[in-house]
Amino acid sequence: MGPVGAGQQMKLAANLMLAHMLGGLAGAVSLARASHLKPGDLVDILEAGLGSPYFRVKGGQMASGNFHPQFTLDLVRKDLRLIREALARAEVPFPTIEPLLGMFEEASRRGWGDEDGAEVGQRFSSPEDPVPSSNLR
Repeated sequence: MGPVGAGQQMKLAANLMLAHMLGGLAGAVSLARASHLKPGDLVDILEAGLGSPYFRVKGGQMASGNFHPQFTLDLVRKDLRLIREALARAEVPFPTIEPLLGMFEEASRRGWGDEDGAEVGQRFSSPEDPVPSSNLR
């Protein structure tokens, strides 16, 4: 990637995109479900149109409700904090970082930090299920 530290900066840049994809996907799945549409159909459309295996994996988790932790909410939150710092050091104003980080901060505050990052949208869109699913297993 370049000089020492460049690889880590590239990882943060990639994770910024993945966190936005995760947050957007969670909102899209929640909207589909609330509109009485099949979340699995949404995942199929996104994968066909965008060709992203990320949508298949994370969207599949959201559609099925099977959230075996692969990358926890707290790890997403940690990376988003590092990304916020990197953006500030690089003097890059990026208005979506605070609300995105805030969503994961709130999820962690609610005790969902050990859950998979894909679960964040499901938790916020299901007020009748405020308990982390790991506590239900």
